[in-house]
Amino acid sequence: MSNCHDLFINFHKEIYLDSTQKESLRTSRNEIRKKIKKYFMEELGLAEPKFYGQGFYMMNTTVTPIDGEYEIDDGIYLEHLKDTDEKDWATPVTVHNWIVKAMKEHTTTDPVDKNTCVRVIYKANYHVDLPIYVKKTDAHPKLAHKTKGWIDSYPKELTKWFNDEVKEKGNQLKRLVRFLKAWKDNKEGVVKLPSGMFLTILAANHFVAYYPDEDDAALAFDR
Repeated sequence: MSNCHDLFINFHKEIYLDSTQKESLRTSRNEIRKKIKKYFMEELGLAEPKFYGQGFYMMNTTVTPIDGEYEIDDGIYLEHLKDTDEKDWATPVTVHNWIVKAMKEHTTTDPVDKNTCVRVIYKANYHVDLPIYVKKTDAHPKLAHKTKGWIDSYPKELTKWFNDEVKEKGNQLKRLVRFLKAWKDNKEGVVKLPSGMFLTILAANHFVAYYPDEDDAALAFDR
């Protein structure tokens, strides 16, 4: 097989988020957190929620997509509900509305209320997704899904699992995930492919490292 490692490395430079993009995401995330905390305290009279980053940003596998709009996921954990019975919780629609109102006029585009999160859109070609959870002590988090109710979710566990895989197998695994996500983006609308998270799990479970970091060989199917 021809050695195409240099081509892969050059392509990786094109899809990898640079430090400026990452800093913009962090700054936007932190401003959102401040505004939501203030809304809960001053408008709702409730305890401030906690926040935990999750998803591709925390795995460091975010890529610059073809359409130019990249994202960050920041989980909101409702502290005032964690010690109450689920039957007494506000509905997912209600808690979504809280976040929508907190984010109203935060950017020039109104927040988008999706089934699994509230999305805040920025002109600089990125958005912040805000899934909402309640986590009771010694229990898995419950995600506020607008049509399915409060459903079990494991965002932090999944992020930790992947990061532990990278510690064991090396950073080449992260690059392969980025390549697969870029490939999926390229095929969007042409063929139905698994989600980026599913591709991430497949890559981690079937990864075989190649020395010295031969990414083309690591992606090859003919081991």
